[in-house]
Amino acid sequence: MNGTAEDDITAYVAAVRAALPGLPDATRDELLELLKRQLRQPYGNVRDVFVYDVQGRLVTGARLFDQDGLPIRLGNVHYCDGDNGTDETALADGSYPYCPQDAPFRLPSASAAPSASADPSAGPSASASPGTTASAVLRPPGSPQPVR
Repeated sequence: MNGTAEDDITAYVAAVRAALPGLPDATRDELLELLKRQLRQPYGNVRDVFVYDVQGRLVTGARLFDQDGLPIRLGNVHYCDGDNGTDETALADGSYPYCPQDAPFRLPSASAAPSASADPSAGPSASASPGTTASAVLRPPGSPQPVR
């Protein structure tokens, strides 16, 4: 972090301190220390990383690298422990996700898939409203579905 960024953080934290006069000193100091850490490391709240392939499938064992080939480290390897599904291999080699059972998206279930009797050559439904793009009407096969 360069001096200018650190100066900006110091000034911001001082302004926040001045805006919190009613808090007990210990509480305010603890909150301001957390704020400084978060400002210095903006991805500090990331606990795990989930990578999906083009078909929407969760990729396990993924490793991230920057433009120089250096590993990118995000998350907290202790976010979940071995008793609740931690991928021990991920912990050992730094691959993601650490906790695959916590993935935010899942492939649609078989019951959500189109019926086998549907005519795939029929194209998009004629009931689509004018001006609606095909991507808003049709989802590609295997699109992830939010679970939260």
